[in-house]
Amino acid sequence: MGARLDLEKDIEKAERLLEGLPSWALDERERSELERGLQRVKGDLEKLSEQGLVIGILGGTGVGKSTVMNALAGEEISRVSHRRPYTDRVIIYHHLNTPFPKGFPPGDVPSVVFSHEAQGAERLILCDLPDFDSIREEHRDRVLSFLRNLDILVWITSPEKYADQAFYDFLKEAVRYKSPENYFFILNKVDLIASEDYRSIDAAVKTFEKYLSERGIPRPVIFAVSALEAFESREFSPWNQWELFRREVLRERELKEVREIKKANIHQEMSYLIEKLELGKKQIERVALVIDEMNGLVEELHDESREKFTKVILQWLALCVAPQVREIMEAQPNLIGPARLVHGVISLMGGKRKTGDLKNCDEEIISTLSPVFRRIENRMMAFAVSRGIPPSVMAALEDLWSEKNLAEMFGQSMNFWKESSIRTDSLKMGSLFFRLYQRFVYLGLLLLFVASVGEIWAVQDTGITGRIMTLLVNFFSKMFSLDGLGAVLVFIIFELMAGAYFCSRYRKSLQARVEKFIEALSEDAAALCDEFFLAIRKMIENKRREIFPTSERDPR
Repeated sequence: MGARLDLEKDIEKAERLLEGLPSWALDERERSELERGLQRVKGDLEKLSEQGLVIGILGGTGVGKSTVMNALAGEEISRVSHRRPYTDRVIIYHHLNTPFPKGFPPGDVPSVVFSHEAQGAERLILCDLPDFDSIREEHRDRVLSFLRNLDILVWITSPEKYADQAFYDFLKEAVRYKSPENYFFILNKVDLIASEDYRSIDAAVKTFEKYLSERGIPRPVIFAVSALEAFESREFSPWNQWELFRREVLRERELKEVREIKKANIHQEMSYLIEKLELGKKQIERVALVIDEMNGLVEELHDESREKFTKVILQWLALCVAPQVREIMEAQPNLIGPARLVHGVISLMGGKRKTGDLKNCDEEIISTLSPVFRRIENRMMAFAVSRGIPPSVMAALEDLWSEKNLAEMFGQSMNFWKESSIRTDSLKMGSLFFRLYQRFVYLGLLLLFVASVGEIWAVQDTGITGRIMTLLVNFFSKMFSLDGLGAVLVFIIFELMAGAYFCSRYRKSLQARVEKFIEALSEDAAALCDEFFLAIRKMIENKRREIFPTSERDPR
């Protein structure tokens, strides 16, 4: 009873909407059509408990409808002579033990009834509709309205006629009255092409399926048969799918299954009525749902792209961030004297990256993600288009997923993460002991140099002041001699050697510090990717607030 109650609620909802619509919203003809539609749905709902399966047989002239019905019944119940005098009427075949459902056949559609005792069709009521390619225009609407009384529609065509436009024109109109999920399609008389090549049958079925799909029938159920062979013989050719079709139509149906078929048809018409009454609300619901589903798509793209993003982030840390970290550390006064000179010469010879170069490095790294940004853009665009987002909403959403905007967002995320990670206090590198050690060595070498040139060992003991004065006199007197200049050269060499030693120690320590810092950042590389996709989800939520006013924030 749950499904029935749902239908009753839908009817009540539709009636309230119809009553609430102002007179200018619907003209008299539209209002009358909707009122009649609701009355029909109410009547169909009352007939849910009735058993029996009413099958419509549709097709053009000469496609073998009578043969199909006879083969279903297992004996001749339909004759060409039945149709000849009633070209514009529905011919109904039913077993004597199978009563008609309440209100069937409807009085507004001309029909004629033939009874039979064929056991093969005992639980079936077969309705042979007029050939749609010969229906007079004034009868066309009445024949279409008759489709509402059918549970299953069997569309019959043949290799000569499956491309006829009249078939698809009638099919397009029929969809409004009957759910396509209850359609069966028969490609009859395939024995005419089976003698050529079995592949001819397969090609014809695929072409027929393509035509149906292009006209709004997704995944049509098609059977390639020869009804004449099925009626005249018990042995079928390998290509004949008659038995599959017959089992599908004649299989035992539980009461619940019959009701479900009928309910599907009622829902089809209810969908049409409600669509007429609340088209605007449905559109709001669809847009809201699609925007919500986009978060799921973003999460899926996040999972797909995490590895690529992480790889690029690690590359960026090594090529772009590491030089900047090294530059910050090098700017601190850790080297003095000759060591600073040696380090400066080495840096000059090796070249120093400019700030502009570092910026270009960031842009080059981001450009390697262009294919990923493009894939995200294409996936989100295709997702929105496939869900039928209106053009006005699409224009508001496009800046969410444009490749340029994604690249800018990721660049901003990179810079924010870098600036928050690279703080001067976290990159302090220096040791008072190391600087004192350098001064001590340089001073020691200087004292040795002065003592050597001044020949301190030759100075007599005349008191400390006298020894110092004698030392200075000796130093300056020999400073500019050949021996003194040689001593100066040796002193400079020793000073530079000491500077080179300290510079080497410093550079190794610097490299180790940079590598350790970058390694620590690398452990959080995935976090940058997570932050980027989180920013996308936040933008989606902001767009949702822009599209839906506060009163319609949750249109569902």
